Amino acid sequence: MDTDNDAVKRANQRRKQLLLMLAMTVACIEFAPDSMAIQIPDTRFNFKRLDSPTCKFLFRFDKKQIEDLVVELRLPDVVITKAGHKALALEALLILLRRMAYPGRLGDITQHFGRSRTAIIFIFNNVLLHIFRRFKHLLLWDTHRITEQKLIQFADAYHAQGAPLIDCIGDPDGTVRQMCRPGKGVQKAAYNGHKWKHALKWQSISCPDGIIAHLHGPEPGSRHDLTFVVYGDPAYGLKDWMVSPFKGAQLTEEQDAFNKAMSRVRVTVEWAFGLIVANWAFVDFHKNLKLWLQPVGVYYNVAALLTNMLTCCKGANELSIFFALDPPTLNEYLHSSPAPTELGDDQEEDDE
Repeated sequence: MDTDNDAVKRANQRRKQLLLMLAMTVACIEFAPDSMAIQIPDTRFNFKRLDSPTCKFLFRFDKKQIEDLVVELRLPDVVITKAGHKALALEALLILLRRMAYPGRLGDITQHFGRSRTAIIFIFNNVLLHIFRRFKHLLLWDTHRITEQKLIQFADAYHAQGAPLIDCIGDPDGTVRQMCRPGKGVQKAAYNGHKWKHALKWQSISCPDGIIAHLHGPEPGSRHDLTFVVYGDPAYGLKDWMVSPFKGAQLTEEQDAFNKAMSRVRVTVEWAFGLIVANWAFVDFHKNLKLWLQPVGVYYNVAALLTNMLTCCKGANELSIFFALDPPTLNEYLHSSPAPTELGDDQEEDDE
């Protein structure tokens, strides 16, 4: 019996490993036949004709912020994809932002940029992977930027908002992001019984300056949530660095007051997840998130990075305003710590 149980556990573990590998891989697929091709406009996209409100509507950043972003992301002057498509850094970034901002069809984006669907896909993936590979370390608690002095500021900001704890610097929480049923042997690992859907999960810690300082994931949808501290809900339990609410039906007045005060500041962690899907709705359209055809995990991680960049460009978001603490500048956020040097090539992905 033990041998059979071990075999089942190993099989489940292999399914989960395959699921996570697929979530972070850009897969190659075949494109639609020529009979499904759409007409491509003769004119190319002209950024100079756009005003700032239009830029914010289409790309979430205003015109000046987009120009700054091109410089700070350190994209090559000319982006050349694996298939030989070429685009100036500005246009390549706009293609990424346009697609991430809203889950429109590639045919719609084609009308904006005057490029084929194939070119849009390759350029999109090129910039997507550039951002992910160069800046993903910023989602792993960047100790170069988050110094001891910064932690003291975070703790003071929490305490100033009524939190009884004097050493709390962030709120951990998890989110479940639905996707299409993956099939091919990994649907069980991806299925979340609580939400009744196939999904991937992320755990994050958001800080009072409005920045998502740590984002762990993706993990299979079947997995459960698990001298400064962070404050989480009861599912996290108690550790040296983790504080949770008092549990029980009969709490003392002090315990009840503690729970209410901490709950008031903890709700802000949900705001960070809300900002990601509000600004980058592409990652919230589960019907187009296909595990075997797209790097679903990379999409969400890059959306979190873009959310942090947008917060830096604006100089505030709901979280930082609540705690009265300014976020870092865009340059401070992106370049406070050394970045990985290896950048890979792009590959194709599916559209529909």
